[in-house]
Formats: sequence, C-alpha cells, structure tokens
Amino acid sequence: MVKYKFSLLVLTVLSLLTLGTVVQAQEKGVSKSSTIVVTPYFMYINMVGASLTISSSGKATPFGYVNYPGNYDSTIKIELQRQTGNGWTTVKSWSDNFSGAGTHGLEKEYYVASGNVYRVVATASIKSGSKVLETASSISSQVTY
Repeated sequence: MVKYKFSLLVLTVLSLLTLGTVVQAQEKGVSKSSTIVVTPYFMYINMVGASLTISSSGKATPFGYVNYPGNYDSTIKIELQRQTGNGWTTVKSWSDNFSGAGTHGLEKEYYVASGNVYRVVATASIKSGSKVLETASSISSQVTY
C-alpha cells in the first residue's frame, strides 16, 4: 500500500512538472504580435457566420447564418455597419425567424456610399417558445468601398 501511494505521488509530481514545461514552451513561442483566439463553447449553436461583399457599383450583400442541431426556433439579425472614427454605426439591419435544425441564412442587398469601411455583424438566438436559450454573434471582415 505504501509503495502504491509513493508511486502515485511520483506520477503526480512528474505530471505537474511536465505540464509546467509545456506551458512555458507555449509562452516562449508566443510573440508580441501574435493573436490568441478564444472560442467559447456553445450548448445549442454549432456556428454563426457573417460575410460582406460590395460590388463595383456599391451594392453591398450582407450575409449571416447560424447552424444548430436541435429542433428549435431561431432568429438571425444582420447589421450592416460603417466605420465612424473609432467606432461603428449601423447603416441598416434586417432580421428573420427560422424553425428546425440545420443551417439557416439571411442575405440582403443595400447600396452603400463610397469612401467608407463596412462590416456585417450577425447575431443568432436559439429559442424554445419565447425563452432565449443562447445567443452568439459573428463579425465579418472589413470591406473598403
């Protein structure tokens, strides 16, 4: 019994030492310009996405989608935003409701003014009846027009 406890103690100490080495190696490998992405865990939503294209004539096509496996209702809201100084202003927003599992998307068209930077924020909510179970958002890449 004493031999078992000693072996367990040795294994625990070695595991802690090894874990510390791995963490130190990861910290040394990260440069100041590296970006660390933290992805949250969602219970109901698999993925939310947003994209934006703008044609040469100024026709913006904002798109947002959500994917979820459960048989729930969902709402998708897409916001077309313009950069203003250090922030963002919503130019136009749309929303739609969907039912059932799978991937649901919302795409619209809107003409934008030149000389600006735009993006899309897509926000999806999963609902059971009137109760919101989960909400998640995604931001598209910025597009200069």
